[in-house]
Amino acid sequence: MSQLRIIPLFSGSGGNCTYITGGGAHILIDAGVSARRIARALSTLGLTLSRMDAVFITHEHRDHIAALPVLQSKLNASIHMTGPSYACAVLPAGICTHDCIYTEQVGPLTVSSFPLSHDTACCVGYTVRLGGERVGIMTDTGYVTDEAVASLVGCEQVLVESNHDEQMLRNGPYPRVLQNRILSEHGHLSNRDCARFCAFLASHGTKAITLAHISRENNTPALALACTREAIEDTDVRIDCAPEAII
Repeated sequence: MSQLRIIPLFSGSGGNCTYITGGGAHILIDAGVSARRIARALSTLGLTLSRMDAVFITHEHRDHIAALPVLQSKLNASIHMTGPSYACAVLPAGICTHDCIYTEQVGPLTVSSFPLSHDTACCVGYTVRLGGERVGIMTDTGYVTDEAVASLVGCEQVLVESNHDEQMLRNGPYPRVLQNRILSEHGHLSNRDCARFCAFLASHGTKAITLAHISRENNTPALALACTREAIEDTDVRIDCAPEAII
């Protein structure tokens, strides 16, 4: 049985926050909704915010950092993000800043970043290792970077962006300039590109995949699931979708 658990609490443009635990340690990846909402979501798991040992931020967009001022003032947990992202956000002092590629130890958990391609100062994904087991998170990227491939291959469980269906996006309500931004190498990962990467991960040992950051306007969970399931249909990999909000 897996010792690491990865549970998405919020996922999408309305806010992102993922809970990871293992070996008695508790961390959050991103804090893009209010601290009150995060606390309510954790309560459904029998946890409180005060149990969190650390928070790791992927990048400076508000749907990933909204709760940081409150968390910084009320929690003893360390908060980590890259220096370029911190410099672009209005955030309190005391946050631990790092180079784009860094590693931190949180109790028995080893948390390591890797660079992604998004329209921010420095967007990263993370892997979390406990002993010989690893899980990973990759959202907000226009394409799968070489560093993401190297970091996520062999992870038992991966949460990966499946943001949009390209046809829905092109025929949807977004203006052309925004469509082009999302479709660019600094935008978001499409269902098709996500599925292709998931097939690669499945062929290299990944056993569970969670599709995340699914667009409300340009995608549906059913479309995202169908695309990736078709790509990995000959495997025993478990696949599901992260909820927009756990409660």
